[in-house]
Amino acid sequence: MRKQPDNQTRIDKSLVFLFTFLCLTACYAQVSIPQGFSSYASEPIGNGATCHAGAVLDEDGMNQKPFAYVEDLDHRVRWTAPIALPNDAYQARLTHCERLNDALYVLMQADTQQQQTLSQTLLQIVKLNAANGAVIGSTYVDVPGVKDAYSSWVDKGNVNFQAEKEKLIISGHYFRLADPNDRKTFEIDIDTKVAQADQGKN
Repeated sequence: MRKQPDNQTRIDKSLVFLFTFLCLTACYAQVSIPQGFSSYASEPIGNGATCHAGAVLDEDGMNQKPFAYVEDLDHRVRWTAPIALPNDAYQARLTHCERLNDALYVLMQADTQQQQTLSQTLLQIVKLNAANGAVIGSTYVDVPGVKDAYSSWVDKGNVNFQAEKEKLIISGHYFRLADPNDRKTFEIDIDTKVAQADQGKN
């Protein structure tokens, strides 16, 4: 005959359940999305979760600051990741997101100046911990074979930013500042190991 749990055991189990429920509720309640968030990409990353990459406005409501978050299948936010601007950037946004193993890779497109005719758009990959959004590292994406000053960008769509084995495949466009009407395309493979160390961040 199976022994029936006593009243104290029932109470202990109830307290454990209540404590777990309150902890989970508090964790979700503390995570929120800032007002004014603009989404540039929403990609499924497995286990019912979705990565949202985009930007929020700064305190003055003028400049974009890169921001990402992950939510679960019930649209509860698991974590948020405000990303620091690169040292040479005026504003920036996250436009793509891909998962590879235990990391998320987001593509940042950063503008160097406020005046568009003088500004360059530079690309950077930021590696995040998929479990909590912590920044692991980052690396710039240099357009191959171009030594002059240039501006580069990557169009929306996951076809332009793909994870394959241990590399990221990026397809984009660029022009040299000396000849802005001559616009060209490029494709580059980035080894994910280059984003292990945090580079170029405040």
